[in-house]
Amino acid sequence: MGRVLLVCRLAARDLRRHAAQSVLLLLVITATSATLTLGLAMHTVTTSPWNRTFAATDGPDIVAQSFRRRPDLTGLYRSPPRRRPTS
Repeated sequence: MGRVLLVCRLAARDLRRHAAQSVLLLLVITATSATLTLGLAMHTVTTSPWNRTFAATDGPDIVAQSFRRRPDLTGLYRSPPRRRPTS
């Protein structure tokens, strides 16, 4: 019990002595945790609608846009066969 009390007293003293650093560390840890949680949640939400929309609309594999007056699109005519996305 004596070691635990000593460690707690030293930690509390360090927090009081370096208050600005402690607050910044807490802020960084909080922001990192929030970003990681949001990223993981958005990954599962954003992948499923794309597959459903692609399957429902039989959407294009390639969308080409050219800013020339007469673009050469002959390479697109010989495109490989389409593959269905796997879920």
